[in-house]
Amino acid sequence: MSAPARQYTTASANSAAPFLRRTWNLLSDKTTDHIVCWNSDGKSFTVKQPELLSAVLPKRLGVFHETYAGFLRELSLYGFRCVGNDSYGVPVSFTVTNFERGKFDNLGLVKRKGNYGRSRRA
Repeated sequence: MSAPARQYTTASANSAAPFLRRTWNLLSDKTTDHIVCWNSDGKSFTVKQPELLSAVLPKRLGVFHETYAGFLRELSLYGFRCVGNDSYGVPVSFTVTNFERGKFDNLGLVKRKGNYGRSRRA
């Protein structure tokens, strides 16, 4: 059973990108803690089972590709940085300013990077 949809109470939360809202809700859902969860500091999160996350992504988030690599690309677009790797060097722990457990209203402060990976032409 998934968590109920969150009611957006402020303009900041309302302006947050769907990817950020859905990722935050996925992290806050206790039924997925064995796959992905908040770290104890509440300022970062860890993907415990990337292979299982790939199966959950299209059902729960539906805004990016079904692969873990697609999830990583989306995180990068919003400025998330890796703060931990697994024993094989695969990124598994991530953080970005204003994406914190219990502070849903701050999501609107996390912005997508401009001009990501493309050169601008006049």
